[in-house]
Amino acid sequence: MEFCRQNFHILGFFFLGVIFCTAGNSLAFQIAPLDSNKTFAVSIIQQEMTSEELEDAAKKLHKSAAKKFKQKVYRTSAVDLLAVLDFHPEFTKSDEVTYLLANCFYEMRMYESADKMLRHLLKTYSKTPLVAEAILGLQKVCYQKKDYQTSLKFYKALESHYSDQKGIDESRYYAGQTYFLLEDYNLSLNILNRIKQKSNFYPFGLYSVALMNLKKKYIREALTNFITVIQVSAKTPERRELINSARLTVGYIYFELSSYKKALDFLRVISPEFYDYPEVLLAIGWSALKLQDYQATLSALSGLVTNYPSYFNLEEAHFVIGQCYLKLGYYDFAVKEYNEITKKKPKPTDYAAKLEQSSQELVIQEKLLEELNSELLVLESRLLLERTLTTTSNGSMDFISVDQKEMEEKSQALYETLGKERRNFETLKNSLLSLKKQIDKDQINRDWRAYADYGKARALFLKTVPQ
Repeated sequence: MEFCRQNFHILGFFFLGVIFCTAGNSLAFQIAPLDSNKTFAVSIIQQEMTSEELEDAAKKLHKSAAKKFKQKVYRTSAVDLLAVLDFHPEFTKSDEVTYLLANCFYEMRMYESADKMLRHLLKTYSKTPLVAEAILGLQKVCYQKKDYQTSLKFYKALESHYSDQKGIDESRYYAGQTYFLLEDYNLSLNILNRIKQKSNFYPFGLYSVALMNLKKKYIREALTNFITVIQVSAKTPERRELINSARLTVGYIYFELSSYKKALDFLRVISPEFYDYPEVLLAIGWSALKLQDYQATLSALSGLVTNYPSYFNLEEAHFVIGQCYLKLGYYDFAVKEYNEITKKKPKPTDYAAKLEQSSQELVIQEKLLEELNSELLVLESRLLLERTLTTTSNGSMDFISVDQKEMEEKSQALYETLGKERRNFETLKNSLLSLKKQIDKDQINRDWRAYADYGKARALFLKTVPQ
């Protein structure tokens, strides 16, 4: 959630009202009870260290946390930051600590916690130079929580008051994505087209513009957009994924235009590391089949069946392989491929109840995970303070083990519970994704079983015809 750091104008009372009107009771700092229930160790720190010593210790811990954040070690960074807020709430850079902690929560997908921290920052440190960054953070958090209308309120606030800041392009990107999801394509296009070409968000915005042109059936414009995306520098993993997505989409477009060779030109340069590579292999198989390059088809789809046995749409791959064998006159092989489809049990057609139940379970599990994470982070920060406490007369650090064993035992128990619940969450999440893919498949794709029955009958018939 990076944003240009400058001395921003302080927002007026009316504008602050817009920000906080959606907060309700969440404005209270509820992430951790940092003002109460302090351990004996925290009290020792505050009593025996001078204000200068507390400030110096807080600076070191803050610096350590910032370094860990850059290294993407978000949990331990959050522990350090919570410790700072716990033992030295008057730290001169408490606004920066709060903002960085919100970033940690965001990267850990603890969106409720990030939301509370950012609102706390705006309410408690109204003169901080981090106002615009916090508003951008709230826009992104609300977007992730699917609270799109509130997310757009924060975007409009940034556009009205901070449109000259570096981070405005990131804000425009998320606003464009929001309007895209709300199917207001004209507004989405208008906002995304305002992202500056030098911005890191430009190719991502352009990809969304290309998708909207495709929806509007502006094929030429969409192709131009996608090819521009493909030509950007692939300097980050996210950009490489974006470029591969654009290549796959261009491959689909040329396939639909019956330009199968052009489709293959784009599909074959996609990296096998691409997250949707099974789809790439299937598209290569179809394109090669249309060009009557049966060996290329078999090579691509055999790799798909062998290397991705859990791919949700293997039926289609078996069907295309069967078509190849049919064209090559290998009828027994064709029948075998068709049997791979027909022997599968019919899939249920009514998924509504199962989808609703899975979605609700996922929401509950996600909330439980965030609560466990918050509790564990607070406990770890307290444990850190138990281990490194007061300064002695000669300047060295004493170590105190007050309640340390008990806290470590509680921490270990929480870790085990968190691990179990996280595994449950991942299982639910994967089940829901598979279910959604199956629904998409059944709604959009052909009934490959019916085609397989026809292909099998045709193969058996051709087998009896004298050559």
